[in-house]
Amino acid sequence: MLLPTAYFPPISWLKKGLSGNAILIEAKEHYSKQTWRNRCRVYGGNGPIELVIPVDHTNRWRIPIDELKTSTATDWKCLHWKSIRSAYGKAPYFEYYAETIEACFRKDSPEHLLDFNEACLRSVLKLLKADNPIERTESFTPYTDNDPRLVWSEIDAETGWTFPSYYQSFADRHGFLPNLSSLDLLFHLGPDSREYLEKITRA
Repeated sequence: MLLPTAYFPPISWLKKGLSGNAILIEAKEHYSKQTWRNRCRVYGGNGPIELVIPVDHTNRWRIPIDELKTSTATDWKCLHWKSIRSAYGKAPYFEYYAETIEACFRKDSPEHLLDFNEACLRSVLKLLKADNPIERTESFTPYTDNDPRLVWSEIDAETGWTFPSYYQSFADRHGFLPNLSSLDLLFHLGPDSREYLEKITRA
C-alpha cells in the first residue's frame, strides 16, 4: 500500500498501512503544508491537540520530501514529548510504552522529516508487534484521482470509517474522539491495539 509519510500517523492510516505486507512510503513527492506529514493529533485535558513539526523553509517547495529537514530553531522535540506525557501520563499503558516513544525525541534523532517519521513508525510497529517492512519509492509517479498519497495526508479527509469507541483518559470531559494519533491507541489499549484495528470498518 502506497501512503504518504505521517508523524505518528492517525489510526485510519495505520489500519490501511497494515492491511497489506509492505508499507510503501512516498519519498519523492514535494512537501505540502497542513497535512499529517508533519503533524499528529493527541487527546489532552482540554481536548484535541495538534503537534506540528516545524520544517526548514529553505527550498521546501522545490525539493523531494526525503530531502526536507526539520527546523532546529526551537526545541520542538522536547515540547512535543512534554505534551504527549501530559496527555497520556495516566493512560493505562503509558508506563509500559513511554520509554520506546520518548526515545524518538532524543536530540540525536534524525534531522530529515521522512527519516524522523519512519523512526516513529518503526517504534509504533514494534509496540504493535507488527513485522511489516517499510519501503520507500525511488521515483515520483503523478497523482491520480483518489490517490492514497493525497487522501491519507489531508487532515480529516479519511471519511466513511466507523471507529468503535474505547477508553480514553479525558472522555469524561470531551467524549470519545476517533481517529487520533496511533499514540492514543497504544497508550490506551496496549496489546489490544491490533485487535481494535481489525474492528474498524469502512462503508
